[in-house]
Amino acid sequence: MRMTLQLLLKCSVSFFTIILIRPKGIQTLASIDKQQQYYHAVRKSGGAEFQQPILNSDLTRRIYLHGDDQIQYSINDEPGFDLTQEEIVKFKVWPDGLIPYYIDVVSFSDKILRDQIRTLLNWLNSKTALSFQELPVPPEGGDTRWVFFSNRRGQMGCSDHSIQNFTTTGVQLVHVGYDCLRADLSEAILSLVGIPAQHTAPDRDEYIKVIEENILPEKRYLFKKLNNNEWLFDDVDYDYRSASHFDTHRYSMNGRATIVVRDRDDDNIGGQSKMTKSDLEKIRMLYNYIVKKISRKIPDCNKLFKKHPKYFKQLDGLNEPEPRKKSNKYLGIAAPDKSDEHHEENSGDDNGSDYTKLKNESKSKKQKRRKKKPDGPAKFAFGSDFITSDEN
Repeated sequence: MRMTLQLLLKCSVSFFTIILIRPKGIQTLASIDKQQQYYHAVRKSGGAEFQQPILNSDLTRRIYLHGDDQIQYSINDEPGFDLTQEEIVKFKVWPDGLIPYYIDVVSFSDKILRDQIRTLLNWLNSKTALSFQELPVPPEGGDTRWVFFSNRRGQMGCSDHSIQNFTTTGVQLVHVGYDCLRADLSEAILSLVGIPAQHTAPDRDEYIKVIEENILPEKRYLFKKLNNNEWLFDDVDYDYRSASHFDTHRYSMNGRATIVVRDRDDDNIGGQSKMTKSDLEKIRMLYNYIVKKISRKIPDCNKLFKKHPKYFKQLDGLNEPEPRKKSNKYLGIAAPDKSDEHHEENSGDDNGSDYTKLKNESKSKKQKRRKKKPDGPAKFAFGSDFITSDEN
């Protein structure tokens, strides 16, 4: 009996000694199982574990939610373009609006820096049809299209961001410098989702003058003016304050201005850390319709339900707005000559007059049959640090 007690005491001491001196690198089965459950939960949620706490944090409110509760508008106010497959490839669009991303912990070891990236992306999720989803680990293989925020070179300044820097497959690398994290990020996101820089618009010569001889030779491609069929946003006014617009001395090789403003006293353009109303409007124009169109394609669900014999198919499209029309300038269609129309309507020929009358009556009937279209672009009221007002 005494030997049994001594043996039991010795085993107990050995067990507790092992527990106390256990190296930190060695984990118990319970802790390993707990981490595995956490990993799989985060993976299934598409990174929601990383995103949700940030939306309600004090950091979020300080950065971009100041006055955000006063915003009175709907994302659905903008119908959006019905893009073809060719246009989706041309503008490097994410077809379903879902954008997986991973933030390099080595580059951004400080959680505050990582949260600055997350806050803007989460904010865009709530204001547009985009859906940025954080990944717990980088994807394996080259088939998945995803975004990698990195700064392995440890650079402080801003990087180049253009649609030309991105592709429609594989990893999309976004370098973000520490000193211009927020400004650089807004510019990068616009290019990443398919919005060309404002200063490259086809009509830019009416508003600015680009001094090519003052630009660094290797950076001149970033100032190249786009063709009409490369710019979808003819209905949006030229925006000097866009986050995508370069400032007056961006990439200067001699200290002189690379961009000069025409007919404007204020030359405070570009270089903004905040997105403008037109920046958000362009994102909605590019994504609102195609995201809704994809979400309506649910063939498996249709098999679960049988429609009533009296069901009218026309009801399907009652609440679906028509897509925004693309401009004739973008489509390469010449505008009609108004002088010819005026001459036809005022012709002294009776036959011509009767023809014009019948034509107008037919046009009036068509307009009555036509569905009512949206009243116009959305109305905005913004008050955050990630978005700027035209009044400033």
